[in-house]
Amino acid sequence: MKNSYETCMKLLRAESEAEVIKIIEDTPEMADEENWEYLGRNSQNNSLVSAQAANSIKALTELMTNMVDATLLKEAHKKGINPRGNEAPPNMHAAVDEFIHPATGRLSQLGSNDAWVKEYAPHHLVVAISGDETRKPCFTMVDRGE
Repeated sequence: MKNSYETCMKLLRAESEAEVIKIIEDTPEMADEENWEYLGRNSQNNSLVSAQAANSIKALTELMTNMVDATLLKEAHKKGINPRGNEAPPNMHAAVDEFIHPATGRLSQLGSNDAWVKEYAPHHLVVAISGDETRKPCFTMVDRGE
């Protein structure tokens, strides 16, 4: 990919499956079906991926959502708040506001040059894309959440 960092940041900021699909469709290397393969080369690998979506775009979206969820859960526990209790924020946007405090209030509004992204994200959320123009991309996602 010519600019894998920007593509990665767009995917992280996407708030819907439709946004992720658009990003993938607009990225030639990702839109090319030949550059994707089933994990373990098995289309029936649900048990291997712990019930992730069979569709690769949905699975990628779910993994990124899980990264943010795990980070929010960790921050709630650090503050002694039961994430399922009455003291917990009522929704995910409120949880981001309360536990992470980005200047904009919403993760989706952050740009790659935002000070919060440069300071917080590298220590808590990492997405790595390996491969080159001749190989299929491999996404690795790591969070320091719960």
